[in-house]
Amino acid sequence: MLLTFESYSTAKAEAGQEATAVAELFHTAALFSPPSAGDLQGQLICYGRAVRDDEWRTMRHGRESELVKRWLDELDRSSERLVLRDEKQSSRPCLVSSLLIVHFLDRPYENRSGSIQPVEMERTSSLIDRDSEGAGQTLSVPCDAGGRPLS
Repeated sequence: MLLTFESYSTAKAEAGQEATAVAELFHTAALFSPPSAGDLQGQLICYGRAVRDDEWRTMRHGRESELVKRWLDELDRSSERLVLRDEKQSSRPCLVSSLLIVHFLDRPYENRSGSIQPVEMERTSSLIDRDSEGAGQTLSVPCDAGGRPLS
């Protein structure tokens, strides 16, 4: 019983950390020049949607989500092309570190005792959608509502 509770507690904490990292990255991306900022933000939205709608389901069956891996790869490639609005800023190393943290935390929904639903990522996705609409941002989001690529 104690092991199950510990596993659940660990998975819940990891899911919260992953969702927080995605939200922070979304806001940090605004420090970069267009179109890099919008591309990165769109990919983060897709990553969150893929975690929410695909990863939990696939990990319940002992598999990794190819969709989540795809968005992690896209985020990694995009981070290499980022151009800061002000070259004196040092956000790129922070962004790359954050992407590594997201990748490391990308396992809270595994098919193990104590696995959880992606509630934190659902909440984060909703907040990001609300924040980008409230700020009047028009982002080019390269995926559908389930995180699947449009092309």
